[in-house]
Amino acid sequence: MEIKVVARDSGSPLPHPYAYQIGSNTIGPLLGCREGLWVYDFRNRVVLMAGEVGAFLEQSHIVLEKLQDPAFVAQVDRESRRTVRALEEYAAGLSKRDFARASGEELASALEKLIGIWTDMDRWGHIVNASDFEHFLLTATINKMLEARIREGGLKLNVSEAFVTLTTPLEKSLLQQQEEDFFKLLSTVQANSRMAVLFQQSEEEVLRGLEKFPALREAIERHVREYDWLEFHYDGPKLYDKRYYTDLLASEVRQGVNGAQKLEELAEKRREIEKQQRELTGKLKLTPQDQQWIRAAKLFAFLKLMRKDIVFKASARSDPLFVEIAKRLGLDRYQVRHLAPEEIREGLLKGTPLAKLAEERVRYCVMVAENGKVRLLTGKEAEEYSKQLVEEKPPETSELKGQPARPGQATGVVRIITAAEDMPKMRAGDILVSHATNPDLVPAMKKAAAILTDEGGITCHAAIVSRELGIPCVVGLRTVTRWVKDGDKVEVDATNGIVRKQ
Repeated sequence: MEIKVVARDSGSPLPHPYAYQIGSNTIGPLLGCREGLWVYDFRNRVVLMAGEVGAFLEQSHIVLEKLQDPAFVAQVDRESRRTVRALEEYAAGLSKRDFARASGEELASALEKLIGIWTDMDRWGHIVNASDFEHFLLTATINKMLEARIREGGLKLNVSEAFVTLTTPLEKSLLQQQEEDFFKLLSTVQANSRMAVLFQQSEEEVLRGLEKFPALREAIERHVREYDWLEFHYDGPKLYDKRYYTDLLASEVRQGVNGAQKLEELAEKRREIEKQQRELTGKLKLTPQDQQWIRAAKLFAFLKLMRKDIVFKASARSDPLFVEIAKRLGLDRYQVRHLAPEEIREGLLKGTPLAKLAEERVRYCVMVAENGKVRLLTGKEAEEYSKQLVEEKPPETSELKGQPARPGQATGVVRIITAAEDMPKMRAGDILVSHATNPDLVPAMKKAAAILTDEGGITCHAAIVSRELGIPCVVGLRTVTRWVKDGDKVEVDATNGIVRKQ
């Protein structure tokens, strides 16, 4: 049995993968297949996710078959939104609770409920992932269909460009909504001459001057409450504050960025994509079944982005709970995130010492998920599983091929950005290379001439955000983060999914 490394992440301690694996291990009855073996290797703030290739591929083929049924797609849509909303609302409630007065039982129960809701969400998230992750089954199906329609119609269309246009979601992600809300704030400032003058002043003068404009101050504070989590990732502790967004507004004012014009450009961009999708559907003479594939791809791309956003937002909102648990157990908040809920309950209610175990887990541990059960291992037992992991080696070639996510060409210097702390090295015009992008990497993505990732298909974060930003992007390159190094110069042909070293 081959246990293949399919994903790599940074700063991803236990709550998310723990919930994900319990959730994904419950889809067997829903899909009529076995769950398979999954292994997570946590080491030095990096986690490798590896799975039993055969079982995952079996699940993926079943999901692909089910996507032809509108009722199944509707069920995944409905349940995904329900569970995402439940996690968001529960985590928001946790952020408002005074845990200093909570009993050990209340803390343990709050954590268990959080993980339970998270698990329910990830059950449906795994179905979305299975459609295209690692093997690109949905991408291949749609590309094959588009090639046939282009050939039948004798059309001079690029398959990759048609694919990207048709599968781009029209629903707004939280990142898109944040951008729109920010430009609304900017247009409010620019519509008032006194505000516009204030935002030309120094940082401290702007913050003091906001007291003269209570409605604007309250609007900025609402924006902070809604979007402070964008760089929190799984374990923070960074949160955007009023100073951050005020400084950002002042910077845009000084640079002459027109908020009202930006809002119109965003609206026009959405209208244009919708128009192109209608025209392409007619030009390609897509059948009802063809359109079902496209609808599923667009929906799953949106659902995956929505879930990823809420994972980070919920991580930020639930942080006060982890902080209080850490205080009670004599640990730091990061150590607590390496303990299972049942272990935390033992520590809170029975005083079981957890410091040594937490230290070992942070240093190195392995999580094994099989037959609906999750085990956490350290030491020699963990090493035995790590030895079985198979990681694809980068080829000794000057060219690498992946999946086109946003067409275009670019040439530039490579910057490997795998975590928010890597972003300072990113310069405008560089080529951003990452295992997989997340909301906290968007500031670096905006500077990129092109984006390249090891992981992902049409539903991944990099694919969707690159389309929003209009930046060439190739995903699913598998080994690109190890095939290049910082400072290398590469040529990117994102239309054909090709990267060449220069």
